[in-house]
Amino acid sequence: MTKLSLNMIVKDEEDNLKECLDKIKEAVDEIVIVIDSRTKDRSEEIAKQYGAKVIKADWHDSFAEHRNIAIDNSTGDWILCLDADEELEPKLKDSLRSLIETDKYDAYRFPRRNLVTGDYPDYQTRLFRRGSGRWVRRVHEVLNIPPERVCTTNLHIIHKQSWMRKSPQIQYERNMLYRRLEKMEGLTNIGEDEFEERVNELSEFLNKPKEEIISLLVQGQNLLKQEWLEKNPKTYDEIIDFYQNTINYLFDLSMWHMDPKYKEIEDEVIRFCAVSYTHLTLPTN
Repeated sequence: MTKLSLNMIVKDEEDNLKECLDKIKEAVDEIVIVIDSRTKDRSEEIAKQYGAKVIKADWHDSFAEHRNIAIDNSTGDWILCLDADEELEPKLKDSLRSLIETDKYDAYRFPRRNLVTGDYPDYQTRLFRRGSGRWVRRVHEVLNIPPERVCTTNLHIIHKQSWMRKSPQIQYERNMLYRRLEKMEGLTNIGEDEFEERVNELSEFLNKPKEEIISLLVQGQNLLKQEWLEKNPKTYDEIIDFYQNTINYLFDLSMWHMDPKYKEIEDEVIRFCAVSYTHLTLPTN
């Protein structure tokens, strides 16, 4: 029988790891977990309770490096890669064995549904034949498998994005790390300093009364929806600039958790961002 290995990379995930492993343990033959050596919680203890092969690895500013360490320590013919705050929909879990009994493809790409932001389909290649490719890029890592060898399916991964429920300090540190790695990879021109500057610029907006914040969110959403904006690039750019410098960074940092007032408007912010985020990529001419 074709052997399937589960690969995970983990740092301080005791709140999610047990539930994740409970839901996937019967579907795989081997569990390989690379734990960041900076981890301070019970992640390693929990992983070992499930018979996982645990490898502790130092952090060298690369998520891809840790994912490749997991590959190197796996013995399965195929590898399933999951994060601790992800799970497979039942239909996908039940289909794993049939998917890997093939010579036609080397990998499968799945739509991922984000339960927090509503992002969908956010395609992710997470099931692949061992030896067919390696993870590349420090952040937002991807597999370097030829596209013609990858099959896109309509079976879903569920993403709970649990980091957004952690303390504001953890969220802030996580976002600063991503900004730094994104700049190192050339994925953005925004570095830590500029990102922090933009965050500080939000203070005036966030200090407005709750009702005014919600009103601005609704106004922004309505303006973004207006077709005439696409015919008026200058006006469109002004709206996009407003969005980028307020809502996008508010959403990105989950700063509403820092004060009860922000927590009260959380649902409105998430709804707004889920509906309007795609407008950031619309052409301005």
